[in-house]
Amino acid sequence: MVSPNASTLLRTHLAGDRLVVKIDVASVDFTIRESVAAEIALLVADQKDVAIDLSAVRYVDNLGFESLLAAVKKCPGRVRFVNASRGVLSLFALAHLDFLIEKS
Repeated sequence: MVSPNASTLLRTHLAGDRLVVKIDVASVDFTIRESVAAEIALLVADQKDVAIDLSAVRYVDNLGFESLLAAVKKCPGRVRFVNASRGVLSLFALAHLDFLIEKS
């Protein structure tokens, strides 16, 4: 199976000094994890403030979750996840990483 190109799955914009990266797919799973994580890692590599917008994401499997976390570790600045669904929030809470979720 060929993974979709990450550039079709991610959208970016600036909100002030903050880079917002929207994951524009309903499921972050083993089929797209590598392409999404690689693109996020490149986008955040030199940023001081990043928001990963999860508003379109309804499901993240364990490999997708691990890949997202590895990608955002490449950011030298502050990274927060925003607009997470209840299911995705519960995954962060289960991993004791809910402090990475920015409350709106």
